[in-house]
Amino acid sequence: RILQTHRDPAKVVPSAVRICAAVRSAYSDAVALPEIAQLWIEVLPAMLDRAQATRERAPDRFVDVYYDALMSDTMREVRRIYEALEVEWSLETERRMLRWLENHPSPKRAPVHHDLEAFGWTRERLLERFAAYCKRFAV
Repeated sequence: RILQTHRDPAKVVPSAVRICAAVRSAYSDAVALPEIAQLWIEVLPAMLDRAQATRERAPDRFVDVYYDALMSDTMREVRRIYEALEVEWSLETERRMLRWLENHPSPKRAPVHHDLEAFGWTRERLLERFAAYCKRFAV
């Protein structure tokens, strides 16, 4: 089975760019955000196209997981994933999962600013690039 996560590309791209920039900055003083953004904007649609081609050959193998749903109600989403994968969900599983979530709370981070303009893109232009994906998966 294949779990495919879905999230608004206008949030994914800036997040990926900032992660890549942080890694690059550890090894280089030359970190060009527009260059990294362009790479992601070229690579990500190709990745999504390959995933879609695989989905069309074996649609029953995919389980869609929406990032916003996973973040807003983690337990419900994980239970749904277990069900889709036909994995037993027991009270012990739930107890352990709740304990893990208690012991590993989401870190409180400064809000991430999804400023595409800093990368030389606008939200509208980016969403044009990802229009088919956004429509297909309602993100």
